[in-house]
Amino acid sequence: MNVAAGFDTGFSFNYVGNFNGSVDFFHGPNGTGALLARVALTPNLGNCPGYGAGFCPFAAADVNFAGTARSVAFGGVANQIAFDDITFGSATPSDPRNQVPEPGSLALAALGLLGLATLKRRRG
Repeated sequence: MNVAAGFDTGFSFNYVGNFNGSVDFFHGPNGTGALLARVALTPNLGNCPGYGAGFCPFAAADVNFAGTARSVAFGGVANQIAFDDITFGSATPSDPRNQVPEPGSLALAALGLLGLATLKRRRG
């Protein structure tokens, strides 16, 4: 994955997999240039009763590095590893259970509710 503008400081994500994998960070595009960091991933596929998902539970992973990364290479067995909640420029993984919507989403939701209220008032 190329990131033309690049990012620095760190990278974090959540993953779940059935086999070993890795995530490599390169200074250049397309996996070229200096290798800035590597995260080795171990199998962590477990059982999530009542959840009904094939890949769970997700585990947090992170890495700090010096320099600017312009590409990320995700490695592993195809269809046997999943990534989620990728964060560029921060080695602090996000927890989807604790995410707070950004103001734009809240404003959009409020606008939608206002529209529904207006429509109901006109019909009622």
